Amino acid sequence: WMTCIKLTADSNFCISHIYCEGNICADRLISFGAQYLGYFWWDSPPFFVSQELLRYKQGL
Repeated sequence: WMTCIKLTADSNFCISHIYCEGNICADRLISFGAQYLGYFWWDSPPFFVSQELLRYKQGL
């Protein structure tokens, strides 16, 4: 993983947002990534997708 980070550290990326219909968690993760610079690593789902993951698990 660190090798990938090092290889892309000097790269320039342009991120745009496309709504992922039917996958709210993916949409929220994409929105987060488009708004913030830097690297993020979560050991558990981030707070902004936790509620939707619970709804999915419950079949709602």
